[in-house]
Amino acid sequence: MTEKSILSLAPYLRIKNSDRCSFGGSQTWFEKKDGFFDRTRHNGGCGLVAVCDFMLWYCLKNRLVPKNFPPSILNDGDYVLEKSEYLEFLRYVSRHGYPILPKFGSFSFSMAAFINRFLASVNSTKRIKFLWQNNPKKRLLLAEESIRNGYPVLFIIGPRVLSPGKRGVNFYRMDADGKLHLSHRNVSGHFVMLTGICRYQDLKKPVLFEISSWGEKYYISSEEYTEYIHRCSMPAVCGMFTLQEKS
Repeated sequence: MTEKSILSLAPYLRIKNSDRCSFGGSQTWFEKKDGFFDRTRHNGGCGLVAVCDFMLWYCLKNRLVPKNFPPSILNDGDYVLEKSEYLEFLRYVSRHGYPILPKFGSFSFSMAAFINRFLASVNSTKRIKFLWQNNPKKRLLLAEESIRNGYPVLFIIGPRVLSPGKRGVNFYRMDADGKLHLSHRNVSGHFVMLTGICRYQDLKKPVLFEISSWGEKYYISSEEYTEYIHRCSMPAVCGMFTLQEKS
């Protein structure tokens, strides 16, 4: 087994779904057949799910209840929710003005504005800030800082801008022996939650980002992500949101 160290939020947000717990929320829980709004959330709801995961994590970590939302959301503070509670929170966020556009989904600036309005409403001294950091080492350091402070990073895999086609970022699963297996190929135009960072003692191996997407845990290569930014997308539409003190 290859030696590695993993810096991770443990445990991350888990949602009870039938006989298992998901790793964060999933836009696929909205059924296309249930009408226009749920079909829009199913197809382009990754930004909504990322915003909800972040807000729920913040509420549970700081023992806060959003206005007009039942206190039961705090449960025992163990970051575990019923699927019905999670979907109600998604609808709560939608009712309070979170914008999703058919065929386009979410835009990063509207996501940041929505989260910052929420943080202001609970009198937080922090704000979410977009970092389009083009330096891979600095990007890694900023992500590590957020994880060490106990907060996930809202991570953006931007759309293909420079190279139309099917090229994107690969998602991998890691087995019990630490081996990676390709799960999803060429993902683009997608918001995920970065929940951990995996470094190998062998410096020739790329740093891995542990992420939550579609209710599952995946890993993406920091090298592949950087290559995708420069060859297919651009720094202005790729990057991450981290929680920082108000300036």
